[in-house]
Amino acid sequence: MASAVALKMSNFHPSHHAAGRADIRRPTHGRVRRDGQLEARLSLSTLLPKRRGGAQLRPLACTAGIIKVLQHVAPAPLREKYLGRLLDPNYDTNFNGAQYLTEVQGGSDVGANSVWARPEDTDSDVWYLTGEKWFCSNVTADLALVTARMGHEEGTRGLGLFLVPRHLENGEVNNFTIRRLKDKLGTRSMASAELDFRDALGYHVGSFKDALQHVINTSRIYNAIGSTANGRRALTIAWTYAQNRLAFGQPIIRFPLVQAQLARMRTDCAAMLAGSLRIAKVMDDIELGRASEADRAFFRMAVNLNKYRTAVLAHEVIMTAIEILGGNGAIESFSVLPRLLRDNIVFENWEGTHNVLLAQVQRDIRKYAIHEPFLAHIRQLFQAANFPELKLEGLAQVEIIAQELGRCWRWMS
Repeated sequence: MASAVALKMSNFHPSHHAAGRADIRRPTHGRVRRDGQLEARLSLSTLLPKRRGGAQLRPLACTAGIIKVLQHVAPAPLREKYLGRLLDPNYDTNFNGAQYLTEVQGGSDVGANSVWARPEDTDSDVWYLTGEKWFCSNVTADLALVTARMGHEEGTRGLGLFLVPRHLENGEVNNFTIRRLKDKLGTRSMASAELDFRDALGYHVGSFKDALQHVINTSRIYNAIGSTANGRRALTIAWTYAQNRLAFGQPIIRFPLVQAQLARMRTDCAAMLAGSLRIAKVMDDIELGRASEADRAFFRMAVNLNKYRTAVLAHEVIMTAIEILGGNGAIESFSVLPRLLRDNIVFENWEGTHNVLLAQVQRDIRKYAIHEPFLAHIRQLFQAANFPELKLEGLAQVEIIAQELGRCWRWMS
């Protein structure tokens, strides 16, 4: 135990651990203990990137995914063995998680993955993983969810989901090694690496479908919250600067074009937060058994669109903030905006690039007509609006989108 704690403490700057201790003492951490707490948890998680940076959010997202897998699909002995350590409120002794899915030949095409697993015997959940994972963030994690091929079946159907501990029962490091660290553009305070697995011990906990439901979708919501917080922090910096920066004898916030920029930024930030928390609410309803099939269909489309849209909007908000600061906006020592931009670029690629997400939405529309329950859900939200003008304008826009998607669906079908 002492050596594991020493290893954990040696890999990051002390400020990283100071921030981690503060985070884990917050109510944020305990809310993942029960289903139906995602909306409340993410409401608190918006403070993390806003105050300390996006790299703090990735381990929380990955740990939440492991907790969900243990709670919902993993064998009971694994749940008893690891769940308590993942929920431990003591930062120095708790476990944190990671997920290693990406391979060099696959990227977003997870079905092309080739890391393979062989069973210890026919009656055991213990398997041994061999191969290379190309992009492994939070690489010093205590536990990682790893996809590996279990047989000869191709595509994602042939992939299993494995829980891989960093340390074996005897205290030795599991049979994987860091080939090299990634020299990343953003989230640089969290180590990402390429890993080589050579008969690394792993416990079979599910399928790729389980990874998508409990891990990837969870991370996509966390990703959206991270982008939202990045945008909100950029707005705060730009708003404060505009009130204090004098030009041509007055604060620049008095200029109409600056006011228009700030208004657009504030609107985008409000939309990102409202949309992300709404989707988290639907995921809570799904986990608690309160969601209809229409709600599930809405979630399937919304979680992908929202991850894409929040990343794009946050990028635009940060770039606008840099413009408001002028030359100062590009100076690393003047404000956090350059780092926010770099971190947000990582958010734009983490858990699916824009093209991958939109292609998935297109496939779901073509195959399941998923746009129909999605738009029905949006109509209900506008119907409940208390502002008549907003209600009428929103419903009119929904009908325009419905007609366009309807034509596309008929053409694709």
